Amino acid sequence: RAPVDIVGASESVAPDVIARAPVMKLDALDLAKLAAEDAMADAKPGPYRIARAVVVDWSADGVGSWTATPRGQRWTLAIDAANAVHLNFGFTRLGLPLHAQLRIVSADGKLQLGPYGHADLLPHGQLWTPLMAGARAILVLDVPIQERDQVRLELRHVGQGYRGFGFNNAQAKSGSC
Repeated sequence: RAPVDIVGASESVAPDVIARAPVMKLDALDLAKLAAEDAMADAKPGPYRIARAVVVDWSADGVGSWTATPRGQRWTLAIDAANAVHLNFGFTRLGLPLHAQLRIVSADGKLQLGPYGHADLLPHGQLWTPLMAGARAILVLDVPIQERDQVRLELRHVGQGYRGFGFNNAQAKSGSC
């Protein structure tokens, strides 16, 4: 067997990859409804909501697209969350083979979460990402062809953010944390 390199680890994601990624669209936020709910909730002790949690059932085998690259295969999926100011992602099952790399890239390609690899996996198999500014993000997974069948990627939660941590939608009321 030929040696296997970690694919994608030091590369930026090319604009054409971002442009060609298949898109899953989330419903637009109802900011008036969220503001009314938050006005009541913020007056009580408890957690401060910054995002609407959207439950999805997306896997690398079910959505997105796989393409061949010179060093293996690449899976991409764009997530478009109309009028969100930030996004975050909850993978409830993430199994990456030794040489795979998962990155989450902003629509303009300037921001990136990751790369996440085999060494970042936790025993419970979940990955919950920090916030990424913007209403659109692209998931990019690079994997050597011989490790493709070892990939387990299930995205269950998308946080469609509208306020908090310096991110505020013009229509959403913001309080202090």
